[in-house]
Amino acid sequence: MKAFVSAQLTQEGLDQLAQYAQIKLGGWGHTGKKLTPEELVKAASDCEIMVICY
Repeated sequence: MKAFVSAQLTQEGLDQLAQYAQIKLGGWGHTGKKLTPEELVKAASDCEIMVICY
């Protein structure tokens, strides 16, 4: 299972999620870049889980 994470999570939070899914980081919480809807769809297209901030 894969998870796309653009939210700012603590290392502890990422470690806990990593027990259940392969993590793919990107977006505002990790790069400071706000993704467009198209970029978000492309970045998370192969993921079953999305962890985002609004």
